[in-house]
Parts: sequence; structure tokens; C-alpha cells
Amino acid sequence: MGAGHRLVAPLVGLLAAVVPMIAVWGFTVDDALISARYAHNIARGLGHRFNELGPWTDGVTPLPWPWLLAPFARAGVEQTLLVAKVVGAVCWASAAAVLAASVAKIVPRERWWGWAGLLLVVLTPGVAAWGVSGMETGVAMALATLVVSVSRLRV
Repeated sequence: MGAGHRLVAPLVGLLAAVVPMIAVWGFTVDDALISARYAHNIARGLGHRFNELGPWTDGVTPLPWPWLLAPFARAGVEQTLLVAKVVGAVCWASAAAVLAASVAKIVPRERWWGWAGLLLVVLTPGVAAWGVSGMETGVAMALATLVVSVSRLRV
């Protein structure tokens, strides 16, 4: 496999992930707004709570997610949701690039059908939708892809 192939593969993966994300950018779930609200309250110094005067609660399944968003959550819940969507999109697009680079190392260029599985995952609207949902899914996909890719390189 030539150097050009190794450079093209991540770009193909990146573009293949970005196109569906653009198409489903408006997708979100109510849980994303809950996480954004928790993050906004944390940023305002009110702690891990849903309501400003309410108790500390565990209303967010991924407990660290609002804390990761909190540094960007001062401006409000809607802005926090936007940051969460961008973070998810960047993470999923990066994961798709890493995944494509990994596939390029094991699938010869002339066996284009070996890329079918990768393209099926990367081009699936559901995967893209969850990547831009505002939830932690894009970050989780990136971390899982990184772990698999790094472990694959060591084998």
C-alpha cells in the first residue's frame, strides 16, 4: 500500500461521515437538552442539578458528560447543546477517519468490496444522527474506535 493510499483513506472516511451528519444536523433528543441544562447549572456554580434551586440529582445517564460541557456552558442551554453537537460531530468524523485508515492497512486497494462494511457504518444516517445528537455518543464512538485501532496496530 502506497503513501497516497494511506492519506486518501482517512479523507474518504472523514468525508463519508461528514455528508450524512450535514443531512441530519437538526436531529437531537430531549436527553441532550437535559445534559446541556445540567452543564449550564454547573458552569454557573450551582452544581450537578437540573433545577436552579433543586437538589443535586443523577438525572443524566453519562454522569461526566455535563462536567465535560460545563466549561462551554456559561452562555446558556441552547449554546451548550450546539457545543455538544459540534463536539460529537468532530469526534465521530475523526473516528471515521481513523477507522478508514485502519481498514486501509488491512484491505488491499484492489479489493474495493472490503470497504463495504466501513462505508455501511459511516454512511448510515442513524450513526450520523447520534453523532450530532448532542449526547456523548460521538465521543464514545471515537474512544471505542481509537481503542480498537490502537489495539489492532499492536497485533
